[in-house]
Amino acid sequence: MGKGHCDHRVVLRDPEDKIIQDHPFESFARAQPEYERLAVSVAEGHELTLQHGARIIFKTSKKGADQ
Repeated sequence: MGKGHCDHRVVLRDPEDKIIQDHPFESFARAQPEYERLAVSVAEGHELTLQHGARIIFKTSKKGADQ
């Protein structure tokens, strides 16, 4: 039995940890440039991740002053 395919994903979560954007990509090579492009403008309290399925590879977040 082989492994099932799962996409790489660039996922943006709001301060309540709810997914507000989820961008699937066929490969890491295609997902990484989009992650890097979005990472420079993550809003305060939000979190951006580059994932392979549910596994987080990279994470960028901006915490508010009270967090």
